[in-house]
Amino acid sequence: MGFAGLDPVPIPARRGATPFYDAARFPELESVRAAWREVRDEAVAARSRMSHVDDSRTRAGDWAVLPLLPEAEDRALYTDAECARHRSAAPRTVELVERLAGVRGYVFSSLASGAHIAAHQHSQPYVTAALCLQGGAGSSIEVGGELRTFVDGEWTVFDYTLVHAVTNVGSIDRIALLVLLSRPLR
Repeated sequence: MGFAGLDPVPIPARRGATPFYDAARFPELESVRAAWREVRDEAVAARSRMSHVDDSRTRAGDWAVLPLLPEAEDRALYTDAECARHRSAAPRTVELVERLAGVRGYVFSSLASGAHIAAHQHSQPYVTAALCLQGGAGSSIEVGGELRTFVDGEWTVFDYTLVHAVTNVGSIDRIALLVLLSRPLR
């Protein structure tokens, strides 16, 4: 997320920063994971509504999003009416995510087969919980120099203030639900 909030100058890493968190540390995410196929079906059905992210992180047309609740720094990019239409296309997803505490924003994100989102980072003190909905086997994320492969139906939780990049070498588009959460306390 953070389509307007890209920080082009690297932010110094926090001492003891953790690139990835165990999803079990966020037990409230289990209810969404348990319904991941329903969420996937809504995301796939809403693909035609997704808008492309056209910036220096990726090639034009490779990355598309459907903001359901844009994070604060992106709210100027999407009108309330647009977000209401997006949310109406994913009622089950909205129902599930709205039950979670500490949500700062959430979107469906699609990365084309053979595409890459270049290394970048954000300054807001959040973690991103990415629920892979399809295309996990061929896609991965690198955060703070550590690499993880996405798995369909599983959460990958990472610190989005650390430098991160996403690659999809698979034969199908990688689709994920990205949920921005307040960073857990140490």
